[in-house]
Amino acid sequence: MNHFRLIFTLLVSLLSFYSYSQTVFRGVVLEEGSKKPIVAKVGVSGQGAGVTSGTNGRFLYRKYDQVVSPESELVISAKGYESVSISGDDLRNLYNITSTIYLKPGVSKDVKPLNEAKDVVVFWDVSASAKSQNSNKAIDFVNSYLATLSSPAVRFVAFNDKVVLDKKITAGADGTFALSEIIKNIKYTGATDYSLIDGSNTDVAIVVSDGEQSFGNIELLRTSRLYTVNTVATANHENMMADASFYNGSYIPLFST
Repeated sequence: MNHFRLIFTLLVSLLSFYSYSQTVFRGVVLEEGSKKPIVAKVGVSGQGAGVTSGTNGRFLYRKYDQVVSPESELVISAKGYESVSISGDDLRNLYNITSTIYLKPGVSKDVKPLNEAKDVVVFWDVSASAKSQNSNKAIDFVNSYLATLSSPAVRFVAFNDKVVLDKKITAGADGTFALSEIIKNIKYTGATDYSLIDGSNTDVAIVVSDGEQSFGNIELLRTSRLYTVNTVATANHENMMADASFYNGSYIPLFST
């Protein structure tokens, strides 16, 4: 009997831990008044890239090993609509239920056209798992992309589980950025902390990585563009695609199959 009670208690404890170590919101996003479905972005602050509702307005937001804190905000945004932010008790009341969220038509902050993008940050993963990246391929892509912008201000950030290098860089006489000179003496070591990819004032973020984050999440403005760049086949392609899609950009796979 005592053994049964012990096993039962352990099972209840494990189930409780499981249910509270993930974040789950589900529902539908509709236009206020007309109640037509809206394709909207749904995410929780501090938890990285969220999800996009379908053409029927429905969404399922699930993050494992993530919890909602008193400071967390659920943000729902869509082009042509006023954003909605939900926090505190209102946010906790939505947990694990199906909810209907209405957005009012209005002015929204839109993604800048590429010819107006001025602030660019190149985040270069120098963790141990990224050591096999083909740097030359990644550098070629970065330079070709920057060449499409009009006089961008560019920062270069090398990171693993800490920021290894953070500096402003300028193009040379040939119009390219000498990234190979910058990274040639950097050692690839340590874990990968994606919370260091913080682009609070960034029009465009370019992340060169294998997508194998050890901890942390990418946090950018909803109006930023994110390009995730990878040169190896053994990478977390799903995460890199999801992050880039949520932040208005693209996943750039540069490896040969």
